[in-house]
Amino acid sequence: MSQAGDSSSRVVVGVDVRYGSPESSTPPHYSVVVLRGEEVVSEYEDVSIGRLIRILWDTLPKIIAVDNVYELAPSKSKLFNLLSLLPPDVEIVQVTGVGGERLNVKLLAKNLDIEVYNKPQPLQTAYIVALAAQKGFGYRVRLIEDKSKVIVSRGRSSSKGGMSHDRYVRNARAGILRVTKEIKSTLDSNNIDYDLLITRSSGGLSRSIFIVYAPRSKVLKLVKPIKMHNIKVDVRPVYSSKIVFEPLNASEKPQVSTKPLIIGLDPGTWTGLAVLDLNGVPLLVKSSKDLDRAEILLLLTQFGRPVIVATDVASPPESVKKLAAVFKAVLYSPSRDLSNDEKDLLLESLRSNYPWIKISDSHERDALASAYKAFLSYADKFEQVDAYVSKFNIQLDVDRVKEAVIHGKTIAEAMEEELERAISLKDLVETEVSDRTEIHNHRSSENKALKKLQLRLRALEAEKASLQAETRALTSEIERLEVELRNLRQVINPVDEYERQINLLREENKSLRKKISQLEEALNSLEKDYVQLQKLLERALVEGFKVIPRVSNVTVESIKSIDFKPSGVVKAIYTDSSINDNVVELMKSSRIAIVTSMPELYLNARIPVIDLRKYEHYCIGSLVIVEPLVEALIDSEWRKIVESEERERRSAILKILEEYRAERAKSIGLSEDLESKRAIRTKI
Repeated sequence: MSQAGDSSSRVVVGVDVRYGSPESSTPPHYSVVVLRGEEVVSEYEDVSIGRLIRILWDTLPKIIAVDNVYELAPSKSKLFNLLSLLPPDVEIVQVTGVGGERLNVKLLAKNLDIEVYNKPQPLQTAYIVALAAQKGFGYRVRLIEDKSKVIVSRGRSSSKGGMSHDRYVRNARAGILRVTKEIKSTLDSNNIDYDLLITRSSGGLSRSIFIVYAPRSKVLKLVKPIKMHNIKVDVRPVYSSKIVFEPLNASEKPQVSTKPLIIGLDPGTWTGLAVLDLNGVPLLVKSSKDLDRAEILLLLTQFGRPVIVATDVASPPESVKKLAAVFKAVLYSPSRDLSNDEKDLLLESLRSNYPWIKISDSHERDALASAYKAFLSYADKFEQVDAYVSKFNIQLDVDRVKEAVIHGKTIAEAMEEELERAISLKDLVETEVSDRTEIHNHRSSENKALKKLQLRLRALEAEKASLQAETRALTSEIERLEVELRNLRQVINPVDEYERQINLLREENKSLRKKISQLEEALNSLEKDYVQLQKLLERALVEGFKVIPRVSNVTVESIKSIDFKPSGVVKAIYTDSSINDNVVELMKSSRIAIVTSMPELYLNARIPVIDLRKYEHYCIGSLVIVEPLVEALIDSEWRKIVESEERERRSAILKILEEYRAERAKSIGLSEDLESKRAIRTKI
């Protein structure tokens, strides 16, 4: 491991267990060293886990260095809990490496030019691990992915079923669809990358899941959790399935394969993935419930780079399109959706060549069938490429030629590009001769010269073939242009040119007249609207039409900001969006009604809800103009609600009195006096 760059101002805290263990009944105590650069700022010989966390908040380090991450917590879940208590942006680094590359602390100290003769004491170990992390040794411990889940689903219903159950389900599905569209619009407008998985149902959606490629803290600024009687929105962080160790030094990261691949994807709550090479050989078939785009990208790095992303439906899902866009791959979809019988036939054909393929479920079957279908659509061209390349006695990258053909180039064009890439005479000759010299240094100088000349001859033959192909293409283009020139000379003369210009002007004049006609129609329409608005204004003045504010997003703040004092303004709002319990309580206490075209959204609101579709009204900007009957109807509804609540209150009081009389009579051993009971009822 190499050292990092200048870190003279960075704070690093080294930690080592002094005694105890997170897994034992004895709580662990730690020795702690705080470094700024390579200078020791402070030392703590014996601190508890609670005091360690307080020290971290006091010093706000960039790195917490340990020789074993499980000295801080015994399991992944407890490590998550510990990380949630630490300062933001702090990283845990295991300086002794991972796997087969693990070092002990003494060897690590030797790499840092620190002399350690015996087993180092905990305080000395804390200093060694802190200095190692400061110099760029070790692996960063990554516990949480930078992504989140937004789940939109049905809330807990207070309905017991019966005749209203179906209506509740319909409203919930419509609400989930509406909220899903709102969240999608919010993420799109803020350029947040996401995948969307939906479960369709009659009348809307029964569930939708957004896999958002952003931290939960960022998502919560845009999407707020909701818990209503019929809709619930939950925003959760997505944790990695295991603890991931990433090297601090970028040069230590593993190499990523660039082998071109064909992948098939069956997205959904449970995702299927299949990977083929350009020879149609299956490299991977798997399915998983948590296989999102980020995990697919990580998984594919060990196989190569997709050049075709395939699906089994004619209209590719959005998640498939996004994955193809990430790799700049060709998106393949069949002309019509593949049936199950077609998929089974495709897999039967594939198994005849590769009998070891195992298919666990329908998601793996769909993914593999779509990938193999994509391969078959290019199979003829791939065979032509193989045959064409075999003509040249030169080492060429066949997969690279096939990839160029996939991206729309002809076989000849793709071959020419690969030949030009292969014919770098100086590098090719020197490299091959050098390699052959190192491997066969026992051969004579005459053999070396002969091989050099043979290699040069092959390169020149390849260059000749490329130049001949280019010459043929240029000759064909010259002949085409000469024929076109002769035709133009025969056809074009000054008179024809003038007539052509006149015809162009006539067409332009015709187009302008059509545009004038369209503008006149638009003007007539505006004049009609103007006359209608005049009549509406007259009716409003004469017949006493009323005004209701229009509110698209109903919140406590938006309700408080409305001014109902001006004359003619009805104490109500027009909306078609959902409202929470806090808003309902505010509207009820302020005696504000709801006017809407979707009254089914507010069945349990306990405030007047008027179906505006039944009455004459006009929507103008942020206002709704309604006939005066609506205001009277709202007043009537308020009276009904007040009377209903008064009856309920009286019934409750009466019940309390009757229970008291019964208890009183029982305590003194007397039977109830029915006449007295009736008298009390009469008074109430």
